[in-house]
Amino acid sequence: MNKIRYGVIGVGGVGKTHVRSAKELENIDLISVADINVGYAKKIGEEYNVSWYKDYREMIEKEELDAVSICVPHFLHASIGLDVISHDINVLMEKPITVTVGEADKLIDAAKKHDVKLGVCFQHRVDPVNASLKRLIEKSLGEPLRGDLIYTCYRDQKYYGSGAWRGTWWGEGGGVLINQAIHFIDIFFWLLGKKPKKIFSTINNMLHNIEVEDIASAVALLENNSQAIMQFSSFDYPGIYHLDIRFDKGAVIIDESVARYVETPILKSMIENKVEKPKLEWKTPPEVEIKYTGHKGMLYDFANAIIEDRKPLVSGEEGKLSIEVVNAIIMSGFLGRPVDLPLDSSKYDEVLEELRKRKTVYNSGF
Repeated sequence: MNKIRYGVIGVGGVGKTHVRSAKELENIDLISVADINVGYAKKIGEEYNVSWYKDYREMIEKEELDAVSICVPHFLHASIGLDVISHDINVLMEKPITVTVGEADKLIDAAKKHDVKLGVCFQHRVDPVNASLKRLIEKSLGEPLRGDLIYTCYRDQKYYGSGAWRGTWWGEGGGVLINQAIHFIDIFFWLLGKKPKKIFSTINNMLHNIEVEDIASAVALLENNSQAIMQFSSFDYPGIYHLDIRFDKGAVIIDESVARYVETPILKSMIENKVEKPKLEWKTPPEVEIKYTGHKGMLYDFANAIIEDRKPLVSGEEGKLSIEVVNAIIMSGFLGRPVDLPLDSSKYDEVLEELRKRKTVYNSGF
């Protein structure tokens, strides 16, 4: 096999990008699309000369598909994902993998049971800057000591009014955390190379007429006892993106899309006064050649993972970590105390159910 037969479920939003990417890739044969909005399905189907369906269930029954992208509202990720996997079809899930870590576990278990690939679309993994820094870190920068992540953006009320599910606990399952920040949470912990074991946070809604948070701040204790600080909002105009990670043999910084690094292989000896501090200069990371970036790169890798029978770039297990962090930040903010990871999924389900009843951000404070 050098090409896979592909379908896309949900083509009204980001699904259009999945369709376009699939159509352009040499290792994918785009067969079909589905959307509950017949107008969307028909328009995209005719534009790309593929079959189209209102009901994705009819599509996966009638078409011989190797894989699909699922690009539907968050609250449908788990149910549609489980259904597609039960038909022995590989799934690339648009982020987040699911709304809750418990749902993510069910998807991961189902994929193992049916021996199919489960991937999550975090397209910043194939940004050349991020790929270059990851290689540098693994090659020469050592263990993380601390990390800072600030990601803020701007979303107006019209954005949240674009769909009934947006800005709600029942539909979106969160606000800035699950929709925008999750991309950078994924990159942050990928570069850190260590999982969090405890998170303490505060969340709130400052300016938007929505149920969910538009600001969140958190401190994470990592498995090697290093520390990470995160802050997010969706009311900053202009927004900022800043990432700073210090390792025992160097450091990396990203300001917006500009990355720098420095190597400090004698840091411990410097602190112990065994050697003098050397003169250091921040450097630009070497360029990394990536065939395809963005969503196109994620689909290309996922298709090759099926063809080559290997793990996709972001497997279900890796995609689960970011939603676990998001769930932990929301849960800690709700309870007003640190929470341990791996997260107790049943306890988070209880917190989310309470938030859905209240239809507001509940912030108990520190």
